[in-house]
Amino acid sequence: MSNRYAADGVEASHQPGSRRRVLANLRGIVRVAEMQQVESDALLRLFGELLEEVSDNQGFNADDLRGWHARWLGGIYPWAQCCQLSITPSPVGSWRGGGACGGKLWDRIFPM
Repeated sequence: MSNRYAADGVEASHQPGSRRRVLANLRGIVRVAEMQQVESDALLRLFGELLEEVSDNQGFNADDLRGWHARWLGGIYPWAQCCQLSITPSPVGSWRGGGACGGKLWDRIFPM
């Protein structure tokens, strides 16, 4: 059985000194908790920006999502500016309402 989340190449590289717990990153972070905080802070910043940029009736496409992904993680991981982002509807329910800004933005993207 294949793992659909398995990565190879640069996306699967680990940061030296992280004991294979943190992906290789531009900031040299080796602690999981620190990386989680950096990613969360970057995501909240992006949500704040998108709440100003996105209109209530705006449609989205894969290019928009790829661009947002690059804005979120591009300053953290070397591969984030050029990665292929697979979009499926299944994880939406688990992300819905996550974080102070996340719920409002996801409600705009995936209205119920």
